[in-house]
Amino acid sequence: MLTAGFLGSGLALVAAGIAVDRFGARAAMTVGTVLGAGALAGAALADTAVALVLALVVFGIGSSVVTIAGVGALFRAYAAE
Repeated sequence: MLTAGFLGSGLALVAAGIAVDRFGARAAMTVGTVLGAGALAGAALADTAVALVLALVVFGIGSSVVTIAGVGALFRAYAAE
């Protein structure tokens, strides 16, 4: 089941980077967090294995924004001089 989350995250990393660059880290992080939390709620309520895996893939898509926005924040905080 963990692999489903990693799959979604891996598929969405480039799109998450584009979203962070275009809309800003705060807006992208908010959308990603809401998407991830909603997907986890859907996973908790899933009645079949297919629904559970799909919900976890969507969770991975939402959580991929956290990684990208976090790295972007580190680059801004510790900019090359």
